[in-house]
Amino acid sequence: MTDPRDKRPQLPPASSGASGSNLFMISAVQTAALIRTLEISPVEVVRAYIERAREVNGRLNAIVVERFNDALKEARLAEKKALRREPLGALHGLPCTVKEGLGFKGLPQTCGSKLRNRSRCNQDATVVARIRAAGAIVIGLTNQSEMALWPESDNIVYGRTSNPWHRSRTAGGSSGGEAAIVAACGSSFGLGTDGGGSIRIPAAYCGVFGHKPSSGLAPLTGHTPLDEMFRQCKGAQGMAKYFAPGPLTRHAEDLMLVLRVIAGPDGCDLNMESRPRLEPTSSMLNGRRVLVCPEPLLSKDRTVGASAAQAVRIAASALEQRGAVVLPWSDPALQHAFKIWAAIVGAVGGPGIRAMIGQGKFPALAQEILLRSIGRPNHTFPAVLACLSERWMPMRSSTMFEYYSLGMDLRSRLNETLGTDGVLLLPPVSRAAPLHGHTILRPFDIGLCALFNALEMPTTVAPVGMDEKGMPLSVQIVGPHGADHLTLSVALELECALGGWRMPPTTA
Repeated sequence: MTDPRDKRPQLPPASSGASGSNLFMISAVQTAALIRTLEISPVEVVRAYIERAREVNGRLNAIVVERFNDALKEARLAEKKALRREPLGALHGLPCTVKEGLGFKGLPQTCGSKLRNRSRCNQDATVVARIRAAGAIVIGLTNQSEMALWPESDNIVYGRTSNPWHRSRTAGGSSGGEAAIVAACGSSFGLGTDGGGSIRIPAAYCGVFGHKPSSGLAPLTGHTPLDEMFRQCKGAQGMAKYFAPGPLTRHAEDLMLVLRVIAGPDGCDLNMESRPRLEPTSSMLNGRRVLVCPEPLLSKDRTVGASAAQAVRIAASALEQRGAVVLPWSDPALQHAFKIWAAIVGAVGGPGIRAMIGQGKFPALAQEILLRSIGRPNHTFPAVLACLSERWMPMRSSTMFEYYSLGMDLRSRLNETLGTDGVLLLPPVSRAAPLHGHTILRPFDIGLCALFNALEMPTTVAPVGMDEKGMPLSVQIVGPHGADHLTLSVALELECALGGWRMPPTTA
């Protein structure tokens, strides 16, 4: 990219190490710096990512709504702006993807629901508007589970997303499309949402970094339950307190880059703090307290798998070698993680599962069973099971109070132990990515992630290695409320020590 009025020597893109496949190996932070200094053109970057997305998406089904032509138009405008030396946003020229259910003006926002198949979004979600204002160029929207209510990205509208490490395995959910396309280098970063692990579970399964912000940091406006259909419902604001939009990236330093852009109040999500704390990321580990829980109980007799537990031990050892004080930690309340999450989120009385699945009306389950028998279902099988569970096995008020209290007590104990600068390491999931459909066999395993939505704590997932079958393993890093910079700092240290993201084969 050159301007005839500019007499400065221009560094050829090839010599910057950021052309061709090398472009995918550098961080979004580095790419943005090259664009800012005119060493590479936004058009070149966007075109490279679009070509890569086209190459891998046929195997992944991650991007389900393309905007490639519009993205190239925006890239040409971004190039002109850079050449004119105009002020540039932090994400200027970076091609990215966005979860379909978040909301992008003029594009579908079905949230994976057949009942919303003709819907179009009337305005950008707040966080989408913010990344676009900062110069990011959205090349497509990505797949998710139906109404973001299952840890596998599969729905009747768009079909199923596959893991880039092996097509027979799930990419996770609900932000599985984001994790898959970011891992496969089809996007420089992605935006997902997380109400019970929906960023962190896909990040863990696909081997990328993912961050669930502290409650009150980034507004959910535009996404269920603060979308056009549900935001006026009783309890919608209270429910949104436990949901959060957040970034998925291949490089740890990119998490903070995106988080700083999307953070802060918008006047619509009433859970936002007036002055979110996002301190500069520090790499100082000397003396930092790191609590370690490699094998939390999932129930009275079930623990995580050996590989998932070993991944936590490896991460803890790497941090200890860098000066951290590693301490074992566990709590008997962890075996009730799923019920604690369900009780705390349920206590606010927001729109329930059946209302979300039925788009404001309870679905006629008998009719749905009949439709399934003739091959014309309106809903996925997991969505039907979730509706049946809510209908026939609701949590009684006394039980909800019991687990709500247990969760509040756990939060108090954990915060006291963490102090202001400690972190906790534990598995985000019980095992590496399972085969498609097998999440139905372990639905309560999301509790390892969902618990920290209920406790409102920032949580980062970082890749730390591979299991014996060649699938990614990750660790979940939990910090005190508002201390997102601590978990991101630890993710940076783990990336430096253990290598972080690896290029998946995408052809398996």
